[in-house]
Amino acid sequence: MLDTGSTDAWVAPVGGISGAFNNTGAFAAIYYGDGSNFINGSVGLGQVEIAGFSIPQQAFINVTNSVGEEDDVASGIFGLVGLGFDGPQGSIPAALSAAGYNGTDVGKAVLSSIFAQNPDSGRFFSFSLSRVGDVDDSADASLVISGYDDKYTAVQSAPLLSQYPVDSGRWSVLTEGVSVGGSDVEWTSYDSTLPKGQTSVLFDTGTTNFLVTAKLRDAIYSAVPGAVLAKNSSIPNLQFSEDSDVWVVPCNTAINMTTKFSGQQFPIHPLDVTDMGYIVGPDGKNYTVCTGSITNGGSILGPGLDALYGDSFLRNVYSVFSFGNETTAPNVQLLADTATDAAAADFASVRAELLQGGPPELSPQDIIKLFDGGSAPSASSVGSAPSTSKASVNLAATDSGSTVDKYGATIVGLLAANLIIMLVVAFFSVMNFVRNGRRAGPTRAANAAYVPVKLREDAEAPRSSFSMVDHTTYSD
Repeated sequence: MLDTGSTDAWVAPVGGISGAFNNTGAFAAIYYGDGSNFINGSVGLGQVEIAGFSIPQQAFINVTNSVGEEDDVASGIFGLVGLGFDGPQGSIPAALSAAGYNGTDVGKAVLSSIFAQNPDSGRFFSFSLSRVGDVDDSADASLVISGYDDKYTAVQSAPLLSQYPVDSGRWSVLTEGVSVGGSDVEWTSYDSTLPKGQTSVLFDTGTTNFLVTAKLRDAIYSAVPGAVLAKNSSIPNLQFSEDSDVWVVPCNTAINMTTKFSGQQFPIHPLDVTDMGYIVGPDGKNYTVCTGSITNGGSILGPGLDALYGDSFLRNVYSVFSFGNETTAPNVQLLADTATDAAAADFASVRAELLQGGPPELSPQDIIKLFDGGSAPSASSVGSAPSTSKASVNLAATDSGSTVDKYGATIVGLLAANLIIMLVVAFFSVMNFVRNGRRAGPTRAANAAYVPVKLREDAEAPRSSFSMVDHTTYSD
């Protein structure tokens, strides 16, 4: 994984590392959120090769114990390279210093090691993220250190977006907001010192979607024809959200959303603004549901940070992250990589294909009524939904002689709703600890570092309640 939200590197291959490396004996740990997810192990020094560079004695954590990384391992991911700002407070430098090493020097991050070995090269990296599984099946993701992908060299002429706040140690900049359907959406910053119309956002590849304030989320989807808000809903949400509010959107509605930086507009692909999934209703039947993927970041946000722009944004641009030099402060450059008309056509093709092959889609009002109103929609309502090639699957028991059999599906649905509420409460507790770099949680081991929680599509809702449609799962 490439993570702009952290700095240290760690590896955890199945069966351990096969090559030779020097074990320093220094113990380091990285805890996520409240400490329930973590990795730890000894700091190793060994040859690391990445993006055409070779580092002979790179410091990394050789993971011997991890909790919460199971989904990554199942996806074939066995490590992480941080692309954030270096410093003595990192878990590796601190661990090495405690063990008697010069932690700042020996424990350099991967990028710092490369820049030190190549002083005449630029102190920056650039990358693009892919969207696989749609009709275009694009898979052109790339990472270039001290250079550019040949297809995106025009980014060099893009405006420099200066780091904000200055010396914050994170990849955050100022934005001039978002628009939906060509109209600007009102967005007020937590930072009252900023000029009107400007807010601060953090670019984080460790976050799946857009995390914004509840007010901004509601303003965005309120401008979408046919979208309906389910307040404090039992409808599962595929993205993390600090509240239980869910925006239900007609699956064939392409949202025309753009973001604005330094006077330039950056269109967002409609597939990055709604999530499509198959959901089991309280009546035991399967339904196709599309929900808004821009969610409430809650306590992650606050003074100095108005939003997190994760992969849902970064897929739509070619981005350059510069650590600056003697004359230029750290900055980001962006080149738009999504064309509005082409993206709308791509969206229409993808959704038409998936709707044809999935369970029936109800209107937003009817799906909300089904989950939160206590009664199933009428037959006429179901009949007015988009036509599909498969009938709904009734998972309820058919033996009416048993009360449990008769009401089993309803009971299971209620239990699932309670479980979802418990998960949301748990995530609320976790994310409370993350805002503004706050350290918290259980007693920490020596040299343990806390970093923002990695948010994934499949970590926020039980699969039995809401299954992401495989064709729209993103691989970055």
